[in-house]
Amino acid sequence: MDYFVNEGMTRPHPSSKGIGSGFEKFGAYHLGKVLGTPKRLNDIVTFVENTAIAGMTAQLVALNRMDGVDGGFLCSEVDILGYRWPSHILGRTMASEEDVIGWLNNPRSSAFCFPSETFGPDLVMLLRLSDGKIIRALVQFKHYWDLTTHETRDALTSTDPDKLFATSCSNSKSVLRNASQRALEALGPGTDLAGPYGVLRLLVVYPAAPDKVSLVRLFPESSSYPIGIVDWNSLPRNGIATRHPEVIGS
Repeated sequence: MDYFVNEGMTRPHPSSKGIGSGFEKFGAYHLGKVLGTPKRLNDIVTFVENTAIAGMTAQLVALNRMDGVDGGFLCSEVDILGYRWPSHILGRTMASEEDVIGWLNNPRSSAFCFPSETFGPDLVMLLRLSDGKIIRALVQFKHYWDLTTHETRDALTSTDPDKLFATSCSNSKSVLRNASQRALEALGPGTDLAGPYGVLRLLVVYPAAPDKVSLVRLFPESSSYPIGIVDWNSLPRNGIATRHPEVIGS
């Protein structure tokens, strides 16, 4: 795996700072492997601020809206290493902004949503916390040799639920944003420990290391949504997390 991410996907393009393609889907797959069984979040995420969810375990799940008036969801565990997931489709790539809203309203048992570019984050996935509640992870990937403070801020800003569809050319971007926020809020029994829409904002960077100290300055105000950095090098290769908990702003 290390050889693949370092060599197979590392092909510099002269017009782009990014050093390869495919990192989003490969990163999602690896995160899915790690989270196929419950993992304590602060074993794999460095949080910018203290948060109540840090010590909780999280596991990747897939939701499917059930028939009926109440519109409830069937929740299924997704264990990639164990070859157990509820659908023949592990992830879906959205061709349009409307497709993104459709997935948020009903993922149809797919574990990963790769939204259209204007949505903001590169990935949406759903995690079930140890209290049984669902947290919606909005993830941004950066396959960069180095990441400036400005780029780190922009990458994390793209995961802010209040700034979704910020780059949309649609005259109805506010309508799209409101629709996506309503869908996020209704996507399973959401946690009340992660803002009004139950969102975890994540940045995954490799091989660059974001300036963690500057993150406190970038986000000095207390965010209602937990913000975290996933260090690719610290992700367990065998599904067992061994990293010691860390909080940047503590």
